[in-house]
Amino acid sequence: MTGPFRISRVDHTGITVTSLDQSLAFWVEAMGFEHLYTWDFPNDRFIEGLVGVKGAALRLAMVKGPEH
Repeated sequence: MTGPFRISRVDHTGITVTSLDQSLAFWVEAMGFEHLYTWDFPNDRFIEGLVGVKGAALRLAMVKGPEH
């Protein structure tokens, strides 16, 4: 590789937020991203191990933006 470091592609980016609904409103209404789906993952040992928090559950929303 020659020249400066460049990112040529991003497949996904995860952001932890305090309010998924408010965050979706920002990304969809203000930024023009497309809301693809929302998934809810109830508490189980896999989710606890994934995030490192006992009793954790996960709510995930996927949005699509330009070139992302």
